[in-house]
Amino acid sequence: MQSRVMAVIANRNGEGMLAHTLSALEAQTLAPVASVGVDVASTDASVDSLKKGLDTVVRLRSRVGFGQAVRHGVAELPDADEGDWLWFLAHDAAPAPDALEALMQTVEANRLVAVVGPKVMRADDSATVNEFGETMTPLGASVRLAAGDLDQGQHDDRSDVLGVAASGMLVRRDVFEQLGGFDPALPSIDAGLDLGVRARLAGHQVSVQPFARIRRNGGAELFSVRSVSDASFTGLSRRAQLHRRFAYSHAAALVFHWLLLLPQAVIRSIGHLFAKRPAAILSEFGAAFSAMFAFGAVSSARSRIRQSRTAAWSDLAPLRISHRAMRARRRLAGDDVVVNSRVADERVGFVQGGTLWVLALALLAGVIISLPLLTSTAVTGGGLLQLGGFTDIWNAALWSDRESAGGLVAPADPLQILLALLGTLTFWQPSLAVLILLVIAPVLASITAWALARRLTRVKWVPAVVAAVWALAPTLLVSMHDGRIGAVIAHIALPLIAYAVVRARDLVRTAALGAVALAVATAGAPSLLPALVGAVVVAAIWFAVRARFGASIRLLIALVPTAALFGPLLFANLQRGTPLALFADPGVPFDYAAPDAAVLAAQLPDASLGTIATLFDQFGLAGGPWPMWVTLALVAPLALAAFAAPFMRAGHGIAGIAVALAGFSTAVVSAGTTLAAFQGVTSKVWTGPGVSLMLLGLVIAASATLGVLDFRGKAPGAILALFAVVSGGAIVAGAALSPAVVSPLPERTMPALVSAAASDDPMLGTLVIAAGADETFSIEVIRGDGTTLGDVQTFHTTAEAPTGQRSELSQLAVDLISGGTVDASEQLQQQGIGFIVLRDAEGSAVAAYDSTQRSLNQRADLQSVGQTDAGLLWKTEVEQSGVEAQMPAWSGWLLAGQLILLAIALVLAMPAIKRGARSRVTRAKDVRKDYA
Repeated sequence: MQSRVMAVIANRNGEGMLAHTLSALEAQTLAPVASVGVDVASTDASVDSLKKGLDTVVRLRSRVGFGQAVRHGVAELPDADEGDWLWFLAHDAAPAPDALEALMQTVEANRLVAVVGPKVMRADDSATVNEFGETMTPLGASVRLAAGDLDQGQHDDRSDVLGVAASGMLVRRDVFEQLGGFDPALPSIDAGLDLGVRARLAGHQVSVQPFARIRRNGGAELFSVRSVSDASFTGLSRRAQLHRRFAYSHAAALVFHWLLLLPQAVIRSIGHLFAKRPAAILSEFGAAFSAMFAFGAVSSARSRIRQSRTAAWSDLAPLRISHRAMRARRRLAGDDVVVNSRVADERVGFVQGGTLWVLALALLAGVIISLPLLTSTAVTGGGLLQLGGFTDIWNAALWSDRESAGGLVAPADPLQILLALLGTLTFWQPSLAVLILLVIAPVLASITAWALARRLTRVKWVPAVVAAVWALAPTLLVSMHDGRIGAVIAHIALPLIAYAVVRARDLVRTAALGAVALAVATAGAPSLLPALVGAVVVAAIWFAVRARFGASIRLLIALVPTAALFGPLLFANLQRGTPLALFADPGVPFDYAAPDAAVLAAQLPDASLGTIATLFDQFGLAGGPWPMWVTLALVAPLALAAFAAPFMRAGHGIAGIAVALAGFSTAVVSAGTTLAAFQGVTSKVWTGPGVSLMLLGLVIAASATLGVLDFRGKAPGAILALFAVVSGGAIVAGAALSPAVVSPLPERTMPALVSAAASDDPMLGTLVIAAGADETFSIEVIRGDGTTLGDVQTFHTTAEAPTGQRSELSQLAVDLISGGTVDASEQLQQQGIGFIVLRDAEGSAVAAYDSTQRSLNQRADLQSVGQTDAGLLWKTEVEQSGVEAQMPAWSGWLLAGQLILLAIALVLAMPAIKRGARSRVTRAKDVRKDYA
C-alpha cells in the first residue's frame, strides 16, 4: 500500500515568506494527501495566505513554539492509517520541488528509518549549509552539523544522525504519537534533536537525505520573532541543554546536576566575560534558575522516555561528537568568506613611523631620572613612602583605622587599592613594583599615547610624534622626580580614556578599557574627577543625540568602576562634612610653589619651572626672564598646531581644545586649593594632573592639524617632536643636576631595638617627637617598623579637627615635654606606645630639643636608650601594645566587591577568546528565487 504523507505548516507573522513556502509545497513532485496550517496568533496578513493555500487552518490565540503548533495541526489531520508520514514545515522553510520525494525514497529504502531530515540551506545563500543533521557533545550541548559550510557535496555520504531540524522533518505518524510529539519544554531550539534522541532510544533510526533541500530564513529560535540577540540565544540554548540534561540523566545523578547548576553558571559567566559577551551572563543565570524549578517539565520528559525506550543510552555514543572534534570546529569557527574578506587595517604598526626610537628615548629619560634608585628595592621621599609587606598593602586597602594613634576608621584611598594590586606583582617586595613603574613610566606613556594617535589619524608618522610629546612631557617627568606616583599613573592612563571615547560606538571592549583607565586615572589624581566624569557624560549625551544609544549607554556604564572606588570615600567625607577632601592628592602631602597661569600654559606644574631652573642656574641665567621665555617657546609649536585644528577639522579640533581648557581650569583651581597636611606640612593639590589633561587636549587637536598638513611632508611633525625632546631633555638634565627628592629606602627606618620589638608585636607604637621653631612640636605615632604609604591616607591628612584619641595623644605629649610629674604610664599603655623617639634638631629648634630631652630623662617611667640614627630613644614600661586594628566586619566584603567590578571591567577590556562570531541572529531576506 502506498504510504500517505500529510503536511503541517506552522506560521507566525510569516507575511512575505509564507506565500513562497506554500508555492513550493504546491510544486512538489510528490504531493501530500492532506495539508493543515496552524497560525500562531499572527498579527499580520499571513493567515489569509494560509486559508487560500491549505485545506484546513487552525488559529491559536496564544503564542506557542513550533512543536506545540505542530501538535495542534496533527490533531486536525484525518485519522491515521498504517504507514502514514508527517511532514513539518515552518512558514519560512521553502522546499525544493523534489524534496518530499527524496525524503520518501529514504524511508522506503530503509524501513527502520522513522525520522528523516533534509539538507537545510541558507535562504540568502543557497550554496551554504545551514544545518544537515544534529548531534550533541558528551556533556549534552547541541551541535548543528555542517552549519556554515560551503556545500560541495562533502557531507552527502552522511546518513545516520542523532537528530534533524524540526522544520523540514519527515516522521512516521505512529512513531510521532508513540513518542508523545515534541517536548513542550523545548519550544524552539533542540526540539528536533530531542525527538530524534527519543526515536533512537525507541529502537528507530534517524537519517538525513542530502538530495532533499529546504531553504530557511532562520533557525528554530526565529519562528516567533524576527531577531534574537546573542544573550537571548544563549538563554534559549542553555535552557534547552539543561532541560535535556535532567531528562536524559540517570536518576542517581539528578541531585548532583542540580547542585552544580549555580556553580556552572558562575564558571560559564566568566567565560562569557572573556568572550566579550557580558549580556549573556543574565541569560546564563536565568537558564540555571529556570532549570532549578522545572520539576514538572523534567518529570514529564523522563516519563515519555521511560515509556518508549527500548535501546540503551550507550547505543547513542557513536553518534555524539567528541571533545576533540568540537575543538577542531571551534578553531575553524569564523573562517568563512565574511571573516576572510574583512578589509585589513592600514594604520601604522607599532614598529613603524619611528615609534621604537621614541620608546628608546622614553626609557633613557626614565632611567636617568631614576638613576639614584636603580640599586634599591624600595624608595622614600617626596610623595612616596615604602609600601610595606604583602599583608600591609592589602590591610591598607580596607576600610579600617586611618590614623596612627587610632580612632579614625575610614575607607581607603582608591589609589591604595591600585597600589595593592601593583605591589602584588612583586609580592616578595611590593615597593619594588613602584620603583619599576617609575623607571618605565615614560615608556608606558608613549605606548598609550601612540594607541590613541593611531586611532585619530592614518598618517604613519603622527603617532610617533604624539608618543614623543606625551612621554617626554614636563609634567610627567617632574611628577616622577617628586615621587608623585598618583600623578604618574594618571598621566599614563589618560590617553586610554580618550581612546575609549573615540571607539565607544564600536566595541564593548573599548568601553571596558575606558572604564578601567578612568578608574585608574582618577584614583591616581582625584582632582581630575570633575573634568573626566563631565567629559564622559558630555560624550554620552553627544552619542545619544546622534541616536547612537549603545555607545551612550556603554560610556555611562564605564563610570561604574570609578563610582565603586570613590563611593565609600565620598560617603565618609560627606558624613564628616568635608566633601572637598575627596579631591585631595593621595600619598604623602608634598608642597610646591604654586604656578601662575603663564607657567601652567607652558606645560609646567610648579612655579619653580620644575628642574629646568636648576639647568639654567648652571649657565648663570636663573632668576631672569629667560627660563620662562624659553619654556613658552618650547610649547609654542604644539599650541599653534592645536589652535589651528578647529579651522581644519572642526569636530576633532574643538573637542581637543575643550579638553585642554578643562585641564587648564583644573590646574588653576588645584594651584589655589589646600586640602592636606601631614607632620606639620600643608600641601596644595598638585597641578600636574590638570596640566596632563590640558596636554592631552592639545595633542588631540594637534594630531588633526598634522594629519591635514601631511601633504607638506614630515616637517611639521619633526618640529613638534624636536621641541618635545628638547623640553623633556631639559627636565631630565635638570633632574640629574638637582638634589634627589626620592631616594633609596634606608636599610632601617627605626632604631634596631624598635624593629626587634615590632617583629613580635607589629602594633607596638613609637611616639616620634620633632621639635620646631618657636617652641612648637609635631608628634606622630608609628606602628611597627616604620610608616608606610598605606598609613598616610587622605581621610587622615584632610582631617580638620583631631579625634578624641588624637587629642589624648597630644595631651600625653604635652605632659612628657613639659617636664611635669603627671604619671603617663596609663596613657602610654592605652595608646600602646613602647618607645619614644626625639628627632634631632637644628637652628632655632635646638632650645626646644634640649628642654624636651631633659624632661624625658627626668621621668622615672622612661628608660633612656641613647642616640640612634632616628634620634634619641627612650623605652617605656609597655611590653605589649594591646592595640588592635579597627575595621568593620564588612570591610573585606567591600574591598572584594570593588575588586570584582575592576576585574570584570579588566576582563572585558582584554581581547576576546576567538570562538567564532557571535551576534544578533536575524531572519534572512525573503527568498524570491526558485531552485536551479
